[in-house]
Amino acid sequence: MIRCRTLKLRDGPPIIAKVRVALEAIESVTLCPNQQQELLCQLQGEHISESVECWVEAWFSAYVTGTLWLAEIPLRWLALPTFTLSVLNVLKTVPYGHTVTYKELAIMAGNQHAYRAVGSACRRNPFPLLIPCHRVIASKGLGGFSCGLQVKKSLLAHEQKVIMERVKSEKRDGWGERFRFRESEGFGCS
Repeated sequence: MIRCRTLKLRDGPPIIAKVRVALEAIESVTLCPNQQQELLCQLQGEHISESVECWVEAWFSAYVTGTLWLAEIPLRWLALPTFTLSVLNVLKTVPYGHTVTYKELAIMAGNQHAYRAVGSACRRNPFPLLIPCHRVIASKGLGGFSCGLQVKKSLLAHEQKVIMERVKSEKRDGWGERFRFRESEGFGCS
């Protein structure tokens, strides 16, 4: 079944997220910069559970507002090469609003010389946004993105804007110079 969600970012056009769900888990995500794409989303296949539907809604709300997401993501992994899986698992740890270079990610994944392979792993990522390959940049520029550079720019700009708003709010509320997420924030479904 495909579910579409419109991500209304702080600046720029909305981004359509097509989420394919199968067997109680997310199977893939596709991001589209064009609102017209929402018309292409058709409901197909089996009925999905309310818990997965609730999870999809909560996760996308958390992303748009910059709230720390603590729950495990129910993903249905396809057969991917071992190094790709390693890169994607490390990539899940890159915080909201931060970036990492292909080379840094290669080092984090255990092979400092495999930065081109990191690019290939990001290109194979079936869960863009959920596993934030848009946060991987080249050492001298933006790099690529499987969903298009305009989507990557919009996502990075949105995250930076949310972080800056949060920092200003924390300073205004007397939290001092140091920015930090509140552990208690999160979403749940009852």
